Amino acid sequence: MKMNVIKNQETYGDRVLVDALSELKNNINQRGVIGLFQAPTGVGKTHSGIQLITPLYYNEKNVRFVLFVAPQKQLISRVSLNGHIKQLKKQGYLVTDLINGKIGEIENSLVDRDNEEIVFVSMSDSFFNRNQSSIERLINTYNLQGQTLILLDEVHYGSTSDREYYQDNTGNIPSGYNAVKYHNIVKLLQTCYVLGLTATPTKEQLVDDFGTPLYVPMNTYPPKEELWKRTSSYQTPIFYDWQGWGMEKSLMKFFEMVSDHQTLTDAEADELNLPEECRVKFCGGVKIETPYLNKTKDDKHRLINYLNSGISIPKHWDYDFSLDTSEGIIVWRFNGGCIQQLDSDEMRNSGYVDSDSLIQCLRNKNSRLRFLCVVNKGTMGIDISNLNFGLSLRVPGTNDTEGNPVTLSGEQWNGRFSRITIPIETLSKYFDNKEQFIKYYTMVNSYRQMLPESDYWRTMMENISQKLNSVDEVVKIFSK
Repeated sequence: MKMNVIKNQETYGDRVLVDALSELKNNINQRGVIGLFQAPTGVGKTHSGIQLITPLYYNEKNVRFVLFVAPQKQLISRVSLNGHIKQLKKQGYLVTDLINGKIGEIENSLVDRDNEEIVFVSMSDSFFNRNQSSIERLINTYNLQGQTLILLDEVHYGSTSDREYYQDNTGNIPSGYNAVKYHNIVKLLQTCYVLGLTATPTKEQLVDDFGTPLYVPMNTYPPKEELWKRTSSYQTPIFYDWQGWGMEKSLMKFFEMVSDHQTLTDAEADELNLPEECRVKFCGGVKIETPYLNKTKDDKHRLINYLNSGISIPKHWDYDFSLDTSEGIIVWRFNGGCIQQLDSDEMRNSGYVDSDSLIQCLRNKNSRLRFLCVVNKGTMGIDISNLNFGLSLRVPGTNDTEGNPVTLSGEQWNGRFSRITIPIETLSKYFDNKEQFIKYYTMVNSYRQMLPESDYWRTMMENISQKLNSVDEVVKIFSK
């Protein structure tokens, strides 16, 4: 690929979504099933759901009522969806959007709806499950049978049809599982179109002779050779001795890895005299264990004690580190060779007030925040294009009934880092030398993980290697 050819490349100038939508259109007449729309994290499932799939069903099936249902509030927030809804309106569609709307508000919007108007409602899984009968009543009362589309974001979550399939789908023992979400969806299949969006389908959603026959893939998973411009490539992961290293050594090695890559990339950008739009503030994500009784684990208590223990750090480490748990957020400042926990006023003055603000600060080049540590979060809802480094301090004990690792959560964690950082068209215009371009492109549009040495994480990366490109594979594409 010559440099003039590279300069004509566009991140989204391929047929990935065009082909996926074409397949969906060919299957659109299927009713009474839970359709699956598959694509890797970062390719644009939310974009597709709102800006492409909603218009498709509007025009082909006269859909006027759209429910966007997701397992986490972050996925259905105004921050997450507003840009997509604005683009839908710019296409010329008349849209009333209710983000986390109450049943009464939804009904009022349906009462006032013009014939050509779309009522678009986002809601959490829990809201949907509590109000399924009310939603069904609204559909019937306002004659929206066959004109309603339910988009299930992250449809792998809570999708198992029966507890007997739960372990093979998730790797967990089905203690108390009763398939509430699945059964509530099935009740609406005769009156609604249902389409699930996911990067990580479960066994039941893909294997014909396992579980319910109601899951039907509507498109094929895009081959990785077509995804090299849309997703970041993976560097060879570091599989470390997690029992020998412990939390302390693992964290220090991780901080060093991110800091060194930042220094090298900044030096390369300086040498090439690249403008600000070509520069990156690299960030890292850390996943720790869940506290359990009195067991010694790499959990939040150990992390807090370690960071507050007065340890010395290299003086050039000058950034902030955050911990986000169900109990709130904590932020530490790395500065002058020391680590100091910020008080509430210092956090507020730095813009750290809640989970959403942490994500905004990680994206912001001018913010000191570089690291986000999570416990049970991190498998979805974190959309940070400059999150290029990951450290896991836990090995999920998820195995199917034959003892094989089920790696869906690990693949979701990997997806937090695979978003493209700087589009190819933004970078290429500043380069004339192909070798220099390839070097810098792969420095900013790649990610690296530190993972505990284990069958689980080895299996996860093997699965990822079938779906996403390595740095070496992207270099080969450029070298053709």
